[in-house]
Amino acid sequence: MQDDFVTVAAYPQALAAEAAKNFLEAQGVRAFVIDENVAATTWTNLTETKLQVASADVDLAKKLLVKHHAGKDLVEESDSE
Repeated sequence: MQDDFVTVAAYPQALAAEAAKNFLEAQGVRAFVIDENVAATTWTNLTETKLQVASADVDLAKKLLVKHHAGKDLVEESDSE
């Protein structure tokens, strides 16, 4: 069975996306960071680094990310991908 991956958060910096990915993986949620190279090589701030999880893990990942960010409004939900 092939997983469908969904973007659960977007970050202006790849380091923040990697930290969130590591947190999710420590909680048992497989996560991937995408667009980190594009974001690092563009001259604008228009490209964000995205954090994706399997569609089955979206709800859990979003709850965990709220905990990870300690209630700060740093997570931007995305309907794309």
